Amino acid sequence: MGRRKPMIGINGKWIGHPMTGTERYGTEVSKRVIRSLGSAATLFIPKSAPIPAWIGDCRVVRSRLDGNAFEQIALPWLARNHHLISVGGPAPLAKRNQTVTLFDASVFRFPDTFGKAFSMWYRFMYLVLARTAKSVVTISEFSAIEISDVTRTRRKHFTVALCGSDHYRDLAPRKPDLDIPEVFVVCVGTMALRKNLVPVSAALAEAGVNTVIVGASGKAKVFGKQRVHPAASDSLIFAGRLSDEEIAWLYEHAVALVFPSLYEGFGLPIVEAQTRRCPVVCSDEPIMHEVGGSSVLYFNSNSPSEAVARVAELRESVGLREKLIEAGVRNSARFSWDATTEIILGIARNR
Repeated sequence: MGRRKPMIGINGKWIGHPMTGTERYGTEVSKRVIRSLGSAATLFIPKSAPIPAWIGDCRVVRSRLDGNAFEQIALPWLARNHHLISVGGPAPLAKRNQTVTLFDASVFRFPDTFGKAFSMWYRFMYLVLARTAKSVVTISEFSAIEISDVTRTRRKHFTVALCGSDHYRDLAPRKPDLDIPEVFVVCVGTMALRKNLVPVSAALAEAGVNTVIVGASGKAKVFGKQRVHPAASDSLIFAGRLSDEEIAWLYEHAVALVFPSLYEGFGLPIVEAQTRRCPVVCSDEPIMHEVGGSSVLYFNSNSPSEAVARVAELRESVGLREKLIEAGVRNSARFSWDATTEIILGIARNR
């Protein structure tokens, strides 16, 4: 008699949240899990979450609770007969039979970047889940080593399932409703300290480099202390939140994506930009090398003037720009959401 296949559920707490890298991972993986399993999958969602358009034949169970109460109280009971896939951020501490994705160790390495309560909760959650979840996934080798270190668990306990880039491949670009100069660079991120966006964009503006900043702010209770940008400059364009189609347009028309972050679990904008044939100039940090390899230009994270110099090199050399574009396209093709989902679903099916 064959082994009975486990019922698989998906933790949908993140559904309806603004799209960041975490929600992107949850969305792309969940869509593909549901596409593979159909009606054999169950999506558990909070009381106020919208039902996604990509739900297909998947069974949906809606809780009477929202937020943390949904995830920590209702979800363990609702999913008691399922192997739960938690791929969109937090996960229920009382649920042992689950595959959970822990994204990075930033709350341990840069606690001042986050609100105090948020930081304390996430650190506690990571310490518990790293030890109790049946399977733990993370998004890069760098993050696997980092989370292993801060949670004092063995590296072999973590499976790496990289982010994909293909969600940016088939978009129809749309120009944002902004006054955008002909020559510009684009930055994507929040004003959180670890994103290093303020000093680098200020240096670019001071050098007369037109800089479009996408995102730029975050919830105070999540990100805590945030830098205040210097006085407005004619060279700075604060775009706020934009759609994927609008960001794709910026990538296709920009001299480069300038990505100055001090710490990432993966650095998704790097491969998103490369998918749209945009050269990348980024901080010289270990995770950037893991994701970008030789396909990007690096600068010292603590030297904003170096970022300005790398952008100047790109503007002055058509050959260098074309070389980075082609290298970037090849690099971004390494990252597939199908491959990510295959790893996660393979783990879940064998539990």
